[in-house]
Amino acid sequence: MPVQRWGRRLAVLAALVATLAVPGCGADERADGADTLAPAGDPPGDDAGTTDGGTGTGDTVAIELDLDEADTGTGSTVVRRVSGCPSEPGSPTDLDAEPATWLAFGTYLRWTDGEGCSVRIDVISHIQGATHCDYQAAEYLTIGRPLGASIDGAEPGQIARFVWDPTGVLPGGPWGETLPVDELPPGAVDTGYRRDLAELWLDGEAGALYRVVGDRAQAWHPDDTGLGLCS
Repeated sequence: MPVQRWGRRLAVLAALVATLAVPGCGADERADGADTLAPAGDPPGDDAGTTDGGTGTGDTVAIELDLDEADTGTGSTVVRRVSGCPSEPGSPTDLDAEPATWLAFGTYLRWTDGEGCSVRIDVISHIQGATHCDYQAAEYLTIGRPLGASIDGAEPGQIARFVWDPTGVLPGGPWGETLPVDELPPGAVDTGYRRDLAELWLDGEAGALYRVVGDRAQAWHPDDTGLGLCS
């Protein structure tokens, strides 16, 4: 199983603050509330250090990360991700270009493109809320502007963040609403990105994001205030 050496020391925190301004817990938290790094040899699953899906060859790749001991409790760790499809360098499905260090801090919910190829986590960053804050019923999805651009190191105006919190676990919630697909605004278009049976739709002009399953659409709440930050 290929092992790649990554030398970036926690420039992650800058990057992770992009997702944490992005998705939604404190910068010192695991993005999905997981508390431990995935040890070498563990299969992909719900622990930190993984993504939970996507397609490609069906294989996983082990990536050895050289991290700052003060931030992780260990000088290095191994994370796993799907191997992905052969892709153009720098494209949304070029998984070798995604910030692998992010995988040490949370489980990302992986989307695919129209061909079924896994999409980079810095192109569509989708996580659940932090467990230790009881926010796990909420979801956060962050994309670049335009869609397909990386959010790693992006300026605030180059990032769009959305929250799905139908049960109101986040302050001020619930956030988001469900509506029939035929009530979507004319500007809403299918992006072609998929996660299981879900379709990702955007209305770029309105700055709106929808997750469509069958004849129902979830209208996610735009978030530029850091909903769900907790310590």
